[in-house]
Amino acid sequence: SSRSSSRSRRRRGVTTTTRAASACRQHHHHYHRRCILSLSSFRLPLGLRWNGRDDGSGPCISTTTRVTVDTWRDLAAVCVSGTLGMTLERRGNSFVKMLSAPLLAMLAGLILTNTGVTPATSEVYIVVNRVLLPLAVPLLLMQADLKRVMKETRRLLGVFLLGSLCTLLSTMGSFWVLGKGLVGSLGVHDSWKVASALASRHIGGAVNFVGVSTALEVTSDTVVAALAADNLICALYFMAIFFLAKGIGPEAAEGEGEGGPSETERDRRPPRRRGAIDVHEAGLAIGFSAIICLASSFLATHVIRKPGMLVPLATLITVTVATALPKRLETISDAGEGVALLIMQFFFAAVGCGGSVHKVLGKAPLVFLFSFLQVSAHLGLILGIGKFFFKFSTKEILLASNANVGGPTTAAAMCAAKSWRSFYIPALLSGILGYTIATFLCVGLGLGVLKPIALRWAAGGGA
Repeated sequence: SSRSSSRSRRRRGVTTTTRAASACRQHHHHYHRRCILSLSSFRLPLGLRWNGRDDGSGPCISTTTRVTVDTWRDLAAVCVSGTLGMTLERRGNSFVKMLSAPLLAMLAGLILTNTGVTPATSEVYIVVNRVLLPLAVPLLLMQADLKRVMKETRRLLGVFLLGSLCTLLSTMGSFWVLGKGLVGSLGVHDSWKVASALASRHIGGAVNFVGVSTALEVTSDTVVAALAADNLICALYFMAIFFLAKGIGPEAAEGEGEGGPSETERDRRPPRRRGAIDVHEAGLAIGFSAIICLASSFLATHVIRKPGMLVPLATLITVTVATALPKRLETISDAGEGVALLIMQFFFAAVGCGGSVHKVLGKAPLVFLFSFLQVSAHLGLILGIGKFFFKFSTKEILLASNANVGGPTTAAAMCAAKSWRSFYIPALLSGILGYTIATFLCVGLGLGVLKPIALRWAAGGGA
């Protein structure tokens, strides 16, 4: 009797265990199916699709031939247009070189879209704008060591900051004069946004124009029109400043420049750039930039709750790291800059691919006039205020203005062309400082000053 009861209890225990295991398997199976069903409609970028079948092998990612072909077509258009811009700038005639690689890349993309080769909207353009573009910002700012800027720019730093103020004043004045026309041509929001973006272009450079355009969400057609107009204005501006500098000889004939560096710094040769990008250094630079963008994205999305502030935050974090650890970033900065310039070319090509010739031609004339008035007022203000109030030399004023409007590269090129060796490093570093401050200044200018004016005009009131 005791043995039979013991066997009965063991059979009941086995049955209970079997039922529990069966229930556990059923629960896991249902949970697994619920997960598959919940992911079955999940869309991945670039044409990838989640396949939610449950055939024992688990879920997988599949592609369809049509989407893959379209994706590669759009990606090829962006890459070919960006590379074509650089090739034409390097091998074209003087007129083609004047247009610059970014504008040529945009024009190539614009032609492909408006002839029906590529669509005006594509997931590839979204990836370039939202992923690759932010990645380029830290890559361009690895040399933004503020301590070095303050130490080596000396008097030229004061002229550069004066030029930045003149750009802000000229932007407000130009918007006061042409703002109503911009509101009517571009719309109430694009009018003040593109004015802010052009102001950042004339304090820092193209990377700031892109950063402000992204942060303020300027439409693609307006971006293309603004860059096309501004490239022509910059060509006229460079001819003007070289004309003004024709009476200023090289340093060997003129002696040491006013406020220039010491004899040791003056004899230092301009830094030589390598012709090829080191793969290891490029990898380190990209990894650093990706971490910066990750931190910036987290702060913008979860702390500030404004995802559009990713680029300004990436700028701030990169400048902080470059100032705190300059030697660590110096070894990879050249490779990072090379990668960033290539990414920027792809961005300009993607902007062109998303544009409409009809809309660009309709917007470009007024933007051209605005940019002309803005740059002319900047040059007039910095020459007048700089010479008569602060007693800066013409050489210092022209170099600082060049660093504002053209950026560090064109300012350094002017020093090399005119043999102003003592100003090479200060001009270069002043332009890099422009990269650092332009985005913040011009986003603030747009939101705090230009936007209220545009909204008042759109409502029918005066400024």
